Amino acid sequence: MTLEIGLTLAVIARLDPGHPQVPAHEQWACIGGAIAHLLLAAQALGYGAKMLSGAKARSPLLTSAFCGAGETLVGWIAIGTPDR
Repeated sequence: MTLEIGLTLAVIARLDPGHPQVPAHEQWACIGGAIAHLLLAAQALGYGAKMLSGAKARSPLLTSAFCGAGETLVGWIAIGTPDR
């Protein structure tokens, strides 16, 4: 999918691994659910959207630019007008 006009959102997670009621794996599941719902909402509004991650999301340079202590750069969500 190529986007003609778009917006890129950084997805940043801040988990609490010591939370007494919500273990880390459930916190990650909630992050995934939030991403999925954002993608579906964009589509419902007529936009194209996709999640981008990979090696760039793990880059120490990019991570330090976007994240504070205890935060993880999950990736980016690209939203825009699809070209087809």
